[in-house]
Amino acid sequence: MRSLLSLVAPFIGALTLARFVTAVPFQPRDSIWTPAQSGCWTDNVSGQPALYHSFGDGWTSPAKCQSRCGALGYNLAGVGSGSICSCGNTIFGSNTPSSSNCTMPCSADASQTCGGPNAIQIYVKDNYPYTVGPASVLDSYNGYSNAECWENDPNNVLLRKDPASPIPSDLMTVQKCIDGCAAAGFSTAGIRVGRECTCDNVILPVGQGIDMRKCNTPCTGDATQICGGSFRNIVYHNFNTPNPITYPGVIQVLDAKTDEIMGYFDYFTASGIVRLTSPFVAETFTVTVPAGVTSQIEITSTHGIDGLPFLGLIQGTSDADSQQLEVGSWHYAVFGGTSHTAAGVPPQTGRNSYYWSQKFETSIWTINTATGDISGVWVNPDNTTVPIIPVRWQNSAMRATADVDA
Repeated sequence: MRSLLSLVAPFIGALTLARFVTAVPFQPRDSIWTPAQSGCWTDNVSGQPALYHSFGDGWTSPAKCQSRCGALGYNLAGVGSGSICSCGNTIFGSNTPSSSNCTMPCSADASQTCGGPNAIQIYVKDNYPYTVGPASVLDSYNGYSNAECWENDPNNVLLRKDPASPIPSDLMTVQKCIDGCAAAGFSTAGIRVGRECTCDNVILPVGQGIDMRKCNTPCTGDATQICGGSFRNIVYHNFNTPNPITYPGVIQVLDAKTDEIMGYFDYFTASGIVRLTSPFVAETFTVTVPAGVTSQIEITSTHGIDGLPFLGLIQGTSDADSQQLEVGSWHYAVFGGTSHTAAGVPPQTGRNSYYWSQKFETSIWTINTATGDISGVWVNPDNTTVPIIPVRWQNSAMRATADVDA
């Protein structure tokens, strides 16, 4: 029987011969640039340039422009108006092949043509698989959906985290941004100005973004996709992330019969209870939702009274029976600032913005992550639970009851 050693011995001899082979240094070949389809394309249709980055220094030819774009890492090079060099990785907008408008001589070589008025000659490097517009919204990808257009916040930043690894700004696509945010463990991905990707674990209120038509900038890496706009982000959410998610927003109160807006929750004032106000001065609240949990959670006020950060329900009157909210009872609670109480427990004694002698609850809220709707459940002293019904009272003060007709 042959031994294992005898089987591998021939290969040892073969490898030894490799020592006598002299390595040949790698010689990179020159890139091959070929016309993109017919070569001549329309430019600036509806104000949208065909390529992303233009240089108007007045001295160009196809070869000079190709060299310049290649050195910058672009895969498309275009010459237009006789003297303009443009680069990109995708062809934007509704620009299309045009066979007759590229007739202007090049500023650096009059024997060649360099596009024409609103026409550009485009060349592609090494058969790069470029895309052609117009762009539209990619509805969903890899578990991220609910694409909406959002303006940046007052600090010019809507989402504040970076993807797992940098994405070249000239090759941005929706998929690359979402993949980068998902790899970093974030529930939300947003792209702006066609090329900037940001992430966070913040869920913006669904259905409350701005007109989607205001996000109209194509992605630098795929002309068929929208990647936000100037100071505007196209935002995608994954509602099944394993990480806690924060939902920021104002609390809007609707008439249960007509769906008309009655007002917005104000911040906690010296009077101790929440009142309705206009959207311009409404308080901003945040809801932090652990993974897979949407009930028995707390709502935090951005400008809450010191030590009373939570939006809670506080016993409305002093008699002990008033802690019991139920159908057929006139008992009520008021919305106000509170300290923390645990989930599932009856009213507790502690600091609150109404009267310290009154008991309260905070971990009582449920949020619908798809719509942003908020509801609450009050735990009575006998441990029964009742859904609470918000009611606007005198001077726009907000109360909660278990029986709207009581």
